[in-house]
Amino acid sequence: MTDSNDRNDNDNTDNAEKRICDDILKQEFDVGTDEIDKNFFQRAATVMATRSRGMYIITLGTYSIFIGLFLYIAYNYFTAVNPGDVTFWGINTVLCAIVSVGVELWFWMEMNRASLLREIKRMELQVSLLTEKFVKD
Repeated sequence: MTDSNDRNDNDNTDNAEKRICDDILKQEFDVGTDEIDKNFFQRAATVMATRSRGMYIITLGTYSIFIGLFLYIAYNYFTAVNPGDVTFWGINTVLCAIVSVGVELWFWMEMNRASLLREIKRMELQVSLLTEKFVKD
């Protein structure tokens, strides 16, 4: 008889803890949508505020150079008359486009990584606050 009472008490305690955790997580996700609402420029500014700012500036400079080079080469491709020149400028246009897309994708992945790390840290803080509540009670 006491075993079933102990199990019921443990089940009630577990259910209460689960409800408290669910409530805190729901509240955090309702309040923590600020990361989702940021536009590209706000996210880029957040990434630029990290310790790797110099690397990001160099990367964006490289990206800008390749976009300018791409526009110049594309112009020469469309104005070329000789088939050899068309082939040369066409291949270089494609290569510049590939490099530009690669650099842009890398920067987007870095922005997503920084956003994910902030969310993980936010959740770690919530979990530590929750454990402190349970330890005090």
